Amino acid sequence: MAMQPATKANSDPYLALGVRPFINCCSVRTIHGGSLMLPSVRAAVAAASQRFVNLDELMEAAGARIAELTGAEWGIVTCGSAAALALATAACVAGNDPAAMLRLPFTDGMPNRVVMMRGQRFAYDMAIRMVGTHVVECDDDAALIKALDGGDVVMVGVLGKSENRGPVRLERIVELARPRGVPVMVDAASELIERPSPWLARGADLVVYSGGKFLRGPQTSGLLLGNKALVKAAWSNAAPHHSFGRPMKVSKEDIVGVIAALEHWFGERDDAAEERRWHDDLAAIRRAADACLRDFGCLVLLGGGRTKAQNAKARIKLRLRRKRSPEQGNGNHARLASSGDGAGPASSRRKGRLRPWRPRWMARGRRRGL
Repeated sequence: MAMQPATKANSDPYLALGVRPFINCCSVRTIHGGSLMLPSVRAAVAAASQRFVNLDELMEAAGARIAELTGAEWGIVTCGSAAALALATAACVAGNDPAAMLRLPFTDGMPNRVVMMRGQRFAYDMAIRMVGTHVVECDDDAALIKALDGGDVVMVGVLGKSENRGPVRLERIVELARPRGVPVMVDAASELIERPSPWLARGADLVVYSGGKFLRGPQTSGLLLGNKALVKAAWSNAAPHHSFGRPMKVSKEDIVGVIAALEHWFGERDDAAEERRWHDDLAAIRRAADACLRDFGCLVLLGGGRTKAQNAKARIKLRLRRKRSPEQGNGNHARLASSGDGAGPASSRRKGRLRPWRPRWMARGRRRGL
């Protein structure tokens, strides 16, 4: 069957596909498209897309510029921060040894254990395990020392956002790992990048940041900073080289876009102006929500049974849907719904408490143990 041509041009690519954009009140989540690229990043990406270049030469030059901008020894751009985790792990397992690189992820007979402190495990550590490593969890100094003395540990992984709640702090981990030749990597993908990186300043060998979140670079970009030899080994394990990271291709546009984002972040960014712009955006959202309430009688659904402080932290996603009336029939609807853990559009009450609504298939899945 031949595809039917579009009857009307639509300048919005999402609406042209029948996908509805929304007002993002949930910060820089990947599932919601991350962030919006800066104008200077969009311009840099457009310019980079019009020329050819050798990627090894480009990344070498980019590494030097990233080091200059961030204060790290070296840096590379990756296709997302999860790819940076995987490539950093590959560098710690195989270095830039061609024979070892080609074996990945089959690491039998090779040192292949990664130590993480208990409570530091996170969803993205699968990017570490996919290299062929096995994660060993430690509770305290003694367990960490025992693991490091086993001779088969290639890296210690630390989740930056919960490092302060771990049983062993970063400085102590570095103190124990460095004499044994074990690198320490910190995942700081959800944090603001600083110069110098506080994680590198505290002794970590490698740190991972997102390029497409707060930095507002290309969404599919990440940054790996730190020890020059290890970062360069990570690049050897990445595309366009025929090694474990070959599927993790970073484009020339992404590389140039991240450099432009870093130059803006450390050079042109005005914190006060940015904060004013956020407040202006929030005021505009509030005016739109108030107008919806006034015109259509909608409700903003916050989590039931929570304090004001908890509601303030709730991640609210506004989805507009016009209120149905007999005259409107099956027309458009306006709705403001919560993406927090409170009541959804079909809430129910049990024992006086507001219970979250879930789709029926999720309830069935829980009964099946999924």
